[in-house]
Amino acid sequence: LDGVHVVDVSCAVHHTAALDDKGRLFTWGYGGTSMSDSALGLGPSDGQNVTLPTLVETFIDDGVRVQAVDCGDSHTVALSADGEIWTWGRGDNGRLGNGELISLDFPEPLDFFDSMTCVAIAAGRSFSLALRDDGRVFGWGKNNRTSSSPSG
Repeated sequence: LDGVHVVDVSCAVHHTAALDDKGRLFTWGYGGTSMSDSALGLGPSDGQNVTLPTLVETFIDDGVRVQAVDCGDSHTVALSADGEIWTWGRGDNGRLGNGELISLDFPEPLDFFDSMTCVAIAAGRSFSLALRDDGRVFGWGKNNRTSSSPSG
């Protein structure tokens, strides 16, 4: 990332993400053996590890400036400067928050938050959280130990 001013980083078991001051996102790490194994957001995996930071072009193509990123075990969550949440990677356990159990090889926005503004995100092993601008927290994904949604 020579010449790039990094302002946010996140890492998980198999991948790393870095965000620069221009809202561009870079990822690298485990390329996976199939789409369901990769959380890089760089497209269908050919099984090769990505050893250098690589620009996630989906955001550039869609004119989206990324404000924050967090890596889960096999998925990634990004927050745009407009308060929109994007997810990609492994889709089992509902960890992507899109109502599906399929994996995504490119970032996609979450429709659930269309009329809301989110200000923070977090990704865990198999779940994710979002904080809205009104202080409400939303969680999705695996909740076997009340990690994404506390009880009581």
